[in-house]
Amino acid sequence: MATKPKPNTNFAKLKSAGIIPAKSSLSDDDKDLLSKLSAAEVKALISTKAKLGDDFIKRNARPSADYAF
Repeated sequence: MATKPKPNTNFAKLKSAGIIPAKSSLSDDDKDLLSKLSAAEVKALISTKAKLGDDFIKRNARPSADYAF
């Protein structure tokens, strides 16, 4: 069973904003990476999603071999 994210963590904020899907379970390593984001970075991710909208995100932001960061 997935554990509930601790309130006020980057993981919880991103999950609450829908950046991370509600049923998603991240590894401790991934949660650690999220914890290293600054408050401004988390705010920017949330703001970007809000401005682009859910439909844009659903159409374009998905795992793909086409993305190479």
